[in-house]
Amino acid sequence: MNSPKRFECAVLTGATGGLGQVLARQLAPICDRMVLTGRKTEILYSLCDQLASTQVSVVVGDIKHAATGLALVHQVQALGGCDLVIHNAGVNSFQHFESQSAQTIANLLQINLVAPMLLSQQLWAVRRSLVEVQMVFIG
Repeated sequence: MNSPKRFECAVLTGATGGLGQVLARQLAPICDRMVLTGRKTEILYSLCDQLASTQVSVVVGDIKHAATGLALVHQVQALGGCDLVIHNAGVNSFQHFESQSAQTIANLLQINLVAPMLLSQQLWAVRRSLVEVQMVFIG
C-alpha cells in the first residue's frame, strides 16, 4: 500500500470552523509545517497545542481583509513557500436569493470567491522552488 504524499508546508484557511479543525488534524501527520488561519484566536492556539508533532504557525484574521492575506503571505514566505493550500474559509446565507441584499451578495462573493483567488495569486508568487503546488477550494 502506498504511503500518503507528504507536504513541506500546508496553508489552511478557515481552520477554526468544524471542518477546518478536522482538516488540520488530518493534515498534521503528512505535513512538515502548517500555517493555519481563522478568526478565532483561542481555537487556533488550541489547535497548535493539539498538533504538537508538526510545526504550526497561525495567522489570526478574516481573509476578506487585505492585512490578513498579507500576514499569511509573509508567514508562508518566511517558511520558504507552501506546496498545499486549502481554502476552507467561507460564509453562506440561508435566505432566498431574491431577498438577499446587494451587501449580503457582495460579502458572499468577497469571502467565498475574490479573497481566495487573490490569496492564491499571492501565494503562487512565493512558491519558491517547489515544483508542485496543490490548491483546493472548498465551497
